[in-house]
Amino acid sequence: DSEIKCIVFAGTYRSNEVNNAFPLTRFLADIAEKHISVIKIELENIGREAANDLISDAICKATLDSKMLADIVYRKTSGNVLFLTQFLQSLYAEGLFWFSLDTESWEWDYQGIETKTIPKNVINLLTERIIRLSVLTQHA
Repeated sequence: DSEIKCIVFAGTYRSNEVNNAFPLTRFLADIAEKHISVIKIELENIGREAANDLISDAICKATLDSKMLADIVYRKTSGNVLFLTQFLQSLYAEGLFWFSLDTESWEWDYQGIETKTIPKNVINLLTERIIRLSVLTQHA
């Protein structure tokens, strides 16, 4: 449509998992051939300090108080934000991370988290969570 002056399109992919046959890659190549301006934003994993900031904000604790938890979580997730947040949710679901009504704050089982085996990536973590759902829920 020649009347359209601006459009925003957001596409996501893992650059290490796509090739020239990937639909989004072909789409971007077609746009480039038409000399249309494209802005790419590449997101990297966050650093250890940013992971601690994210966790401390989420659990309303000072960064000094969340540092031990953040260090373990960062080491196990390599700072992948989706993996980090999903890992925290799995810790909560497994009772290794909980909100204490007695202290009115988040607490965690440091040793349990430290020894917990973790899937190699977020896809495997989510797959494990889906498998734990009832068959009815899995097929809903």
